[in-house]
Amino acid sequence: MKDINLFYIISTVCLFSLIHSGCTNAGKTALEKSDVLIIRDTNLIYSFVKSITDTNSVGLLLDIACKIVDEPRDLEDIYSLDTFFNEKDFQLIRDQIGNKSAFFWDAKRLSNYVIINNESIIVLRNFNTGNSTGKNDNFWNNYYQLYQTGFTKMSVPIFNADKKLAIIKVGYYCGGLCGGGDTKIYKFRNGIWAEVYIISSWVS
Repeated sequence: MKDINLFYIISTVCLFSLIHSGCTNAGKTALEKSDVLIIRDTNLIYSFVKSITDTNSVGLLLDIACKIVDEPRDLEDIYSLDTFFNEKDFQLIRDQIGNKSAFFWDAKRLSNYVIINNESIIVLRNFNTGNSTGKNDNFWNNYYQLYQTGFTKMSVPIFNADKKLAIIKVGYYCGGLCGGGDTKIYKFRNGIWAEVYIISSWVS
């Protein structure tokens, strides 16, 4: 019975992956034509992300970038950092946070990550095997039948006016009471991006 359940999980996830692939490509074409995306420098984004992540190991990354702020207090935390940012920086930061266009990570530009799509996570969350004590446990039971490790969610980094400072949110999820993440500021100096400040952290 477990093998049958696993077969249905894999089949459903694969189907959603194919559907998602087509939708993603179409979405990117439309988004690239949007003037709103002019503020996103994709070369800078990928250069930055590759420089701050571990290139010696391969992890799983959710394909759609998460929001850098979830609550109003997150914005307040960022807008209080006047020791790092000036008014021009804050205006640019507001513009970038206000960009509601979805951003999908490109596997070809992040060799240290295997990209998993968000639709597959939704399928696993809703697929009921009947072997769990709760919906969250059910998800992780399904998840670990397909994957051997947890996954990362990462926001699109946002930059200040001179592109020497960046803010990014990264979280790692591995179980109901397993995971953690941070929203951090990095500074570009001596040719590398270095962490200089932790805006917020969480752990479960």
